Amino acid sequence: MAACTPSTAHMAFAISPTLAGRRAAWQLARCSRCSRCTRRAATMKSSSVDIGHLREDYSTTPLNESDMAAHPMQQFASWFADAQSASLHEPNAMCIATTDSETLAPSARMVLLKSFDERGLVFYTNYGSRKGSELARNPRIAAVFWWGPLDRSVRVEGTAEKVTAAESEAYFQSRPLGSRVAAAASLQSREVSSRAALEEKWAEKEQQADQGQVQRPEDWG
Repeated sequence: MAACTPSTAHMAFAISPTLAGRRAAWQLARCSRCSRCTRRAATMKSSSVDIGHLREDYSTTPLNESDMAAHPMQQFASWFADAQSASLHEPNAMCIATTDSETLAPSARMVLLKSFDERGLVFYTNYGSRKGSELARNPRIAAVFWWGPLDRSVRVEGTAEKVTAAESEAYFQSRPLGSRVAAAASLQSREVSSRAALEEKWAEKEQQADQGQVQRPEDWG
């Protein structure tokens, strides 16, 4: 999607993440026809785990200002290299948060970082998705990386902007065929009339793929 352009004044790196003492209301979606959902709910109710006493000692690696790079993205590059060297599962996974400009309701989801440079972080999405729509109206964005085995969390705040069509096209064409078909067939975050309709759209795009005609959707980048 967009390049998350960090502002030095608004960019923060944290070694020891803390759990904010705030409560959020959650709803467990249960399917009336699915016994698995019922069993899951029963298991949650009977759990005796005291979540308040789940904790780790994040003291293995000190954070000294004298060790920090002069530019935030230089420091990020160093830490990202550490995460790659540690063979972490998907070290490029990050949680990004956006906000509805009218209701001020926040939303967060996991995406994959696909590149970064001095301009900021880059990920891709459908512009019509919830995050894409919210960023179009309010470009403020926050991202968090969590590299547990390294006792390290990285928090980034900034503004989002679209990368060029050429950058989007180059990345889209580098994706596996199945991923390109999926991007062309699905309207992210939007309701579908039925699974059959989605599968029909998938088959249509798959047939086009066989003919070498999978094009990047205009609302994807």
